[in-house]
Amino acid sequence: MISLLLLLLQQHPLPTVGDTLWASRTVQLAAGDSVRAADWQLEGAVQVLGHPVVVVHGNRAEVSYPLVAWEPGDHQLDVPGPIITRASGAEDTLGIESVTLRVASVLPAGVPDSTLAIQPPANLVVRQEVTPLPALILGLLAVLFLIPLHWYWNRRGKPASPNPSAPPLLPPEDMIQHWAQIGERRAVAGMAAARLRSAIARGIPSAHPGLDTAAVLRQVEQLRPHWPQRDIAEVLGSLDSIRFAPIASSTSNVFLVYQRGLQLAQTLEGAGG
Repeated sequence: MISLLLLLLQQHPLPTVGDTLWASRTVQLAAGDSVRAADWQLEGAVQVLGHPVVVVHGNRAEVSYPLVAWEPGDHQLDVPGPIITRASGAEDTLGIESVTLRVASVLPAGVPDSTLAIQPPANLVVRQEVTPLPALILGLLAVLFLIPLHWYWNRRGKPASPNPSAPPLLPPEDMIQHWAQIGERRAVAGMAAARLRSAIARGIPSAHPGLDTAAVLRQVEQLRPHWPQRDIAEVLGSLDSIRFAPIASSTSNVFLVYQRGLQLAQTLEGAGG
């Protein structure tokens, strides 16, 4: 049922020192069984080269260990048994089997070791030909790729800078009125404030939308004294009170404030600088 094979990876009659050998065990499996290799540690003249390999063919499994021998002669090995997990969950560890590994020497037969001359070290392999051709080809390919890319990138031109003072697009007035009626007071006030602040920024670039209301009013007072200072301060203040104050504390008609803000924005746009 269980057989032990020693497979050689070379064509010599006997394995020699340093050859890779495979110690294999073939196991019959029942339906639902699985198999894994047991751990095998060797010290001395014969050593394990790597992890075992498990190959399943139908109802048979072959467990193989890669080995190497560093000394010639006969070596007695105890190959561990594979571990079989039955369909019921029980584990069955098969017993150890012994094998004799006969390894031949790589030295000439019949010649005493003391008479063998030590081989000289191998010389370095020096390249006789050095050419810059690979670097030139790589550089040429890079140039052929980068020149069209550079031309295309420059042809695109500079990206258009956004105009922060462009008037925002607003929904239709009946929609704004509906939002004010259903309680969207802060949204309505925010649109009116954005529209009015945009009109101010087009006339005074330094009064950009990033400033707070107090800073915008100072810019208007210093740079556009002929503008309706009182109306601008009153409308912006009313819009800010609606946008940032609690809804319950705001009693003003937000739609009327919205209309007044749009009218004031149109007035400032018509006044210019």
